[in-house]
Amino acid sequence: MAAILELYKRAQAVGGIELCHFVFPACANDKVDPTKPQTTWRTAWRRLTRAVQCPMCGQLQNPAKTCCNENCGADIHEVKSSLAGLRFHDLRHHAITELAESQASDQTIMSIAGHVSPKMLAHYSHVRLDAKRRALDALRSMGSARGLWHKQRHKSGCRAEAESAGD
Repeated sequence: MAAILELYKRAQAVGGIELCHFVFPACANDKVDPTKPQTTWRTAWRRLTRAVQCPMCGQLQNPAKTCCNENCGADIHEVKSSLAGLRFHDLRHHAITELAESQASDQTIMSIAGHVSPKMLAHYSHVRLDAKRRALDALRSMGSARGLWHKQRHKSGCRAEAESAGD
């Protein structure tokens, strides 16, 4: 979710938040045009994950020694992109994991993701440790309640049988 919010912030920075604007807008000569698409994913993704934001004025730009904003000129040579290292395919893994943790059925997730086997689903979903703990805790509390109910029922049934046998 953080990646999507970051994309939205970056879209705001270049004035590209209208529904008709592209997520990856065209950029020629450092001029962003959100009404036209980027020509390739590779270029768009590289630019997105390398772009830095000036801490002084907030200008989104390519890495450089100083801010490209004429009124700012801040030293940005050590500023790193908040999306550095993020691969486009990581978003797919994240979305599938979120679906798995939301209790969506495997069939539903496989349909959305285009998987044809549970093996592929297992490869793409990375259920977090907290989700596993919650599931086990729920199972334990549910199992404890059922186990107690079954034991009580069995004991009372045995008593009733013993009492009727003694008659």
